[in-house]
Parts: sequence; C-alpha cells; structure tokens
Amino acid sequence: MAQIPQKGNTAYTLDTMHKHLQEAEEGTWYVRISDVAENRDIFDFRGDTPAIPASNQKLVTAVAALMTLGPAHRARTEVYATGPIEDGTLHGDLLFRGFGGVHFTGRYPRSATPKEKNDRLRLQAQRMIRALHDAGIRRVDGKITTDTTRWSDMVSNEHYPCAHGLSFNENTVDVHVVDSSIRSVPMAVSGFLVEPSGNASGQARRGKSDMILVNSSVDGYDYWRLEHNQPSDVYAHHIRRQLQLHGIMVMGQEQPAVAETAVGRLKSLSIEELIIPMGVYSDNFRAEMLYLTLGFEGFDSANYATGQAAILAGLQRIGFPLEGLVPADGSGLSYENRVSPGQLVYILNMLNESKYREILRRMLPVAGESGTLEKRFLEHRARNNLQAKTGTLKSVVSLSGFITTEQGNLLSFSMIANHVKDHDACWQTIERFADLMLDLRLE
Repeated sequence: MAQIPQKGNTAYTLDTMHKHLQEAEEGTWYVRISDVAENRDIFDFRGDTPAIPASNQKLVTAVAALMTLGPAHRARTEVYATGPIEDGTLHGDLLFRGFGGVHFTGRYPRSATPKEKNDRLRLQAQRMIRALHDAGIRRVDGKITTDTTRWSDMVSNEHYPCAHGLSFNENTVDVHVVDSSIRSVPMAVSGFLVEPSGNASGQARRGKSDMILVNSSVDGYDYWRLEHNQPSDVYAHHIRRQLQLHGIMVMGQEQPAVAETAVGRLKSLSIEELIIPMGVYSDNFRAEMLYLTLGFEGFDSANYATGQAAILAGLQRIGFPLEGLVPADGSGLSYENRVSPGQLVYILNMLNESKYREILRRMLPVAGESGTLEKRFLEHRARNNLQAKTGTLKSVVSLSGFITTEQGNLLSFSMIANHVKDHDACWQTIERFADLMLDLRLE
C-alpha cells in the first residue's frame, strides 16, 4: 500500500504544492525549485517547458553579459573634431560617435533628490569638458553632430525606441513634484513637453506623444522614456547646452567637410553598474542596451538578430542548456521570449556559485524592502527572506530567486504564470507558494 504523506513532512508539502498549482484558478503555471546546497531539484511543475518570462528575461541578459563580457566592460562614445583647432576655436563640427555607452545619467539612486541628480549630470559633463579643454577647444564654430551607424544598422529601434547608441539621462525625463513645484531631471527638458495639468491624476503621457501631463497638486515621482523624438537630436541638444553652460560656445555655422580628428573618448557605466539597477528596478532601457551591446561586441552590429545570436552563442560556450530558449530581447517586453523555470533556476544556481554571486544578490529585490518587491510580502513571513526578480506583462506574472526555509535550507526557485487575466490572484498563489517553501523540511 502506498504511504500517505503526513502533514508537516516533505512529501506532504510537495504534494500540497502540486495541488495548489493544479487548482489555481488563474494562469497556467510553470515552476521549479532547487536545493542550492545539494544542487538538486526538489519540485517540478512543467519546469522544463519554455514559457513567456516577462522581466525574468533580464536574468538571461545578465548572465550572458557577465559571462561573455565581464562586469568591468564599458561601452564608449568617441568624440571627433571635423576641422582644425586654432587659438581655442574648432573651425568645424564636434562629432559624437556612439557605441551604446551610458555616460550621462542621474537616474539612480532613486532616493536622490532632483538637485542631487542634476548635480550628478553636471559633474559628468565636467569630465567631458576637461577632455575638450585638453584638446584645446574653447569654442565650436560648427554644430554638435552625431553618428551611431558604426554601432547599429537599425535606422530606428522599433521595439524600444529610446535604446540607442547615444543617450542623455538614459533618454528619459524624471519628473518630481514636491510641494506643488515641478522639478525635472535633466533640468532643461529636451524631447519632451512637460505640461502642468489639473486634469491628470498624477502624471500621464498624452496619447502617442512625448507630452507629459503633470498635476502639480499631487506630490510624486515618475519617469518617462523617449517614444517619438529622435534620441540623436535630443542628445545633441543636451550636449550643446552642457558645453555652453561650461563656457564652450557652439555657434552652429555650416562648415566644410574635412577629415575627423579624435579629441576624446567617453567611457560608459560598467556592466556591473548597469546590471544592479536593471534587476532591482526592472529597468528596461538598461536591459535593452546590454542586449544590443552583446550583439555589437559579438557581431559588430547592434540589432535584435545579433543580440539573440550573441546570447545563444555565449550561453552555449558555458554549457548552458539551450533547448527551447528564445532571447528575443533583453528586457522581457517581447512576447516572443521563451525560457523555462528550469533554465532560470540553472542561472540562479550558476551565478550563486560563481565569482559574480555578490552582483547577483545586489540585483535581486528583497521582499517587502526594495525595488519591485518593496510593496510585496509586507505582512508575509517571507519579508526580508525572499529575494527575487519580478516580471509582469499584461498576461504574465513571474518571480525567480531565493528563499530560506524555516529549517535553514536555501532554495532557488522560478515561478511563471502565462495566460493571466487577474494579476492579484496570481500574486496570492505566489504568496501561498512562498509559505509552502518556507515550511519545506529537507531530508
């Protein structure tokens, strides 16, 4: 006679987990749990089936970037003079050639004030000014021009328009409302129109445009990414303004075409610096930039074909199980992405045992405390215990990370729900499942 699982033991808890997922009224579930210390799977529910992961895709992007390029890798922007420099005057244009570098940004930390963020942008611009001064430039007769054609063959990024070879504040405007005062980062807005509106509940984009309506009577914060204006134009506008603020006048006169002379190089934030907020706050821009950077570094052109090929090639080199994996983008916004819970648990376990363990832990939000989990599990036993990457699309909810049982065992897990209609119901399933994981008593 088969033994009936008894309440309180491992078999009973695992059996309850299966029933819990089978009887869930919302979503089609895919789940894998692993005992980290023993490196063995202890629970599976369609765990080898590729599913739409939403922002859990960022774990795939992160592991590919870390394993292929390393945490210290930095993209670049090259600066050229297109004319002679005489007595402090550049008789030509100042050309910025972008290769996906993120140099000028005040976006993080989120807790910083608008002044602190704008001061950070100012200090970053001063480093650029010093390079130009070192090249003898105090005035530019021509224009600020841009070029990203050597980085990408995409005329525009149809999937995520602001992910571009050149960016200023990550092609974003941050809008803070403090004591009825609207404050933006960058301080001088370009590419967006921020308009006070008593009709907005807080902040809202007007239709299919880059006009942001802001109700100044409601204190709060939001950020908006470029959707319709050209990133190159916005970048050139901000660079010209920064030069002029620091005493380098840009006259904007037409200049004859001449050979380029290198006058400086700007270094991006490192992959480590990009990855941590990408995970904690589920930053789509940074994920797309890492994905495109992988494509460029692997195949000399940043686009969505080379990005996918670079991730697959990089993961294959480290023996990653590729069956069914489709990395269609870096952020998880695409419904074409496919990854199984088993593959996500593999990533978690591999990074946790690697020299990148600390980066992994810093990029995962903590339940009830930080990032996208700050307002989750507030009254739950998993608060401060569970640490995981969230994912949300209209029909997807996902969560992958670590939790320590009441017995002291560290578990890695991945839960993905597809065909979702009620997100709250899915989170109730996740919270109940977290209770069951906490109660697991491993033998």
